[in-house]
Amino acid sequence: MIRYTAFAFALVLCLPAFGGESPAKRLFVIERSLNSNMVVYDANVVPGSFFNRVRPVDAYWIMREQDSRREELNYVEKRRAYGFDIEPVREGSHYRIALRSFRQRTISVVLENNRPRAIIAINGRRSYLSRIFIATGGSSLFPVVNHVELFGIDTANGERLSEKIIAR
Repeated sequence: MIRYTAFAFALVLCLPAFGGESPAKRLFVIERSLNSNMVVYDANVVPGSFFNRVRPVDAYWIMREQDSRREELNYVEKRRAYGFDIEPVREGSHYRIALRSFRQRTISVVLENNRPRAIIAINGRRSYLSRIFIATGGSSLFPVVNHVELFGIDTANGERLSEKIIAR
């Protein structure tokens, strides 16, 4: 019995999380109704508990529809849908991100207790962002956003939060 428990524990430790990247670096993901592929936003933290000043956040695809491999965003995706603008608030420890396709709300990227966090207002409450879901209609070539949902955890009390934003 102990042998099986140890094997199961070792297996869990070796399994890739969202395509092999460390969940400790994970800020948030964007999922879509179009398919199960997702865009992942990870923090680039360097020794000494600071963000990499050149590239504090990295965004890329996890291609769940195929073999869950990592794939870089292409030029159009970086410039339009999933890219972001980032500016330092306090260089090395606090940045502000504006997603190019969702500039209505900025996201603060901070280190709290040596853990990278994405913070955004969800229902007017300061929250740790975990996921953005985009519901689309139209075709795969010309998708139309119907609504966006934000999911996170209230920083004050740990309550799970969500907010649905209807596209206009």
